[in-house]
Amino acid sequence: MDDLKSFRDQGTLFLHSPEALRERLRTIRAVIFDWDGVFNDGWKDIDGGSPSVKWAAWA
Repeated sequence: MDDLKSFRDQGTLFLHSPEALRERLRTIRAVIFDWDGVFNDGWKDIDGGSPSVKWAAWA
């Protein structure tokens, strides 16, 4: 079974073999996401907040 088949079918090119990726992923202890710019243009106001965060706090 090819775990990466769906990615290959969409045209993804991998720089490393699936085995090398599995080995690297095995040693990862944490994943940190920085979402700025994903749901907006990454703009921040003078207080350092983004509009979507303020809206979420208001809602």
